[in-house]
Amino acid sequence: MKINRKEIIKSIIGESAKTHGFTLEWGTPVRGTWYILSLKREGLGQRIDFIEDISRPGELKVNGFDNARFRYEYDINDKESYRNIICQIKKFLETEGYQILDKRRLLPVLHEDDFDYISKNYCELSELFCEKSEVDIDEIKIVDAMDLICASFSEIQGKQWDDIKFVFYEIVSFYIGVLLKKNKKLEISIGLFNEERTIIEIRRKDKIYVKMPFVEGLFGFWISCMRIEEMQGQLIQNLNFLFEISELKEHDIKVLDWKIANEKLGKG
Repeated sequence: MKINRKEIIKSIIGESAKTHGFTLEWGTPVRGTWYILSLKREGLGQRIDFIEDISRPGELKVNGFDNARFRYEYDINDKESYRNIICQIKKFLETEGYQILDKRRLLPVLHEDDFDYISKNYCELSELFCEKSEVDIDEIKIVDAMDLICASFSEIQGKQWDDIKFVFYEIVSFYIGVLLKKNKKLEISIGLFNEERTIIEIRRKDKIYVKMPFVEGLFGFWISCMRIEEMQGQLIQNLNFLFEISELKEHDIKVLDWKIANEKLGKG
């Protein structure tokens, strides 16, 4: 029996989501992943995704609530089974989910002044971080620097932005300093995003298309109260994106499977 997911979700969740200010954006399967629906509204982190992995029929994931990943199982041959899990999701959204996102909307966001301050002072701020942490940027290994960054973010989680923003600037600047010091093929790029605000990226000098904005991602370490192991995992992802496999091995950084697969395909 074919399950009309759009029809079922829209009939059960649609009006309630609209009442809370969300728009409904429907997707189609792409490369084995089906973003069935994204609920979106203006503001920080105001997105809820309904996702199915084509290789795992009978499982629906709902993402958008910090580190929580909600999974719901259903019978792929039973329409009522699918309706039941959508009703469960609706109950969660109305009792907890929308309130979580309402509170998130009130959280601080990065502004032009933050990007501007980092872009103009990252050298001095990196030195200040090293002084406070009693580390030598020339001597510290990248993996140890990443661990220090994660531990530093963990220390400021849960504190008010105005109390820790300069510490945040220092941590971000240390991150920049370590990457530039340890890999001479990397450089910092400072420009304008949509001709409106400053954007800070790390990019490769030899492959200018390999570039990565990162300040927002590091901001997420603080604001989402990510666990240390999750921060470490994200930083390893970043390093695998920016470094060649030989460079990763040189610095004893874990080479991820997708990096190996990309190299075999000639994508670096």
